[in-house]
Amino acid sequence: MAIQTTKGLYRHEQDPSIQSVGNRVRELPAEVASGILDDVITGSAALQLGSVSRMTRREKIFTLTETLPDAYWIKGTAASDKPSFGPGSTQTDGSREAKDLAMKQTTSMTWTQKRMEAEEMAVLVPLPDTWAADSDVNFEEIKPYLVEAMSKKLDAAILFGEEIPSTWAANGFHGILPDAIANGNSVNAANIGTGPGQFVDLADAIAALSQTMAEDGYDPSGFVTFPGFKWQLVRLRDANKNPIFDGALTSSPTGQGIYGQTLAEVRSGIWNTHKDDALLIAGQWDTLKIGIRQDIEFAVTDSAPIFNQAGQLVLNTFQQDAKVLRATFRVAANVINPLKRLGGEYPFSVLRPDADFSS
Repeated sequence: MAIQTTKGLYRHEQDPSIQSVGNRVRELPAEVASGILDDVITGSAALQLGSVSRMTRREKIFTLTETLPDAYWIKGTAASDKPSFGPGSTQTDGSREAKDLAMKQTTSMTWTQKRMEAEEMAVLVPLPDTWAADSDVNFEEIKPYLVEAMSKKLDAAILFGEEIPSTWAANGFHGILPDAIANGNSVNAANIGTGPGQFVDLADAIAALSQTMAEDGYDPSGFVTFPGFKWQLVRLRDANKNPIFDGALTSSPTGQGIYGQTLAEVRSGIWNTHKDDALLIAGQWDTLKIGIRQDIEFAVTDSAPIFNQAGQLVLNTFQQDAKVLRATFRVAANVINPLKRLGGEYPFSVLRPDADFSS
């Protein structure tokens, strides 16, 4: 039997220190267990897979090749003098003397620039002194949750374009999923079946996705998806109900993976609203550039007034005996995509559940 009191939850049969007085229970002080019990704190999938570097300024500029050069054989003849190459014809490109005197041809190269700009993310956490003392919760225990919240916000922007800073969009980055769809880089998992041109199963669709990227000149180096997707692959069975794939399919040199490439699971919950848009994102992840202008930094104050967005005072920390933890983070991101000789235009592709993109 459990009895709820103003001090805590007690059980008669398990706590002999509680003394019954008629139908009442004597209220004893409740002990608060130290620490916060919660789920495993997760980090950013984008930071795990992308190319991360420090920024010494707010803006970073990358120079990319816009057009590629050509090279030429020295022929020693004008183009109009070149013989045909039909059956029985004799191919000639001029005499040695003509080659020695031939003019070498020129080629051209052009370059373009792409930018990424650091934007700030911030949050305040007020904590009344009396509540902190009674609950045994402190700011050091809160900090990892703020890191997780910022990681979630960063993944939402980079992977799905949610609340993406306007400067990032102005620099041509709208989020990996929207940009991949806009570039036509997707494979439709609804085409799994036995008909002509269809995929044999889910793993075949992933292989087709990676093959398409390779044909465009990209090297798929990793996948990002939602928790549980890997087990959809493990559950695949043949006609005799035997597993089709072994551990080689779902492992990588660094741990969990697909086809030997890293598999990162987004455990923050942001993928839940995008399962109708994407089952998996594949990419050459070194093209995702993430610049850290300022690490996540924390500051605590007991004397700063807190205002809402309308400018109204909501907390006077000194007068109301409270402290405020402030967390700030400055980060930039963009997909820096060099020109590919095989014609690829975007280094990410999406396995979609169907042909409809609802975002």
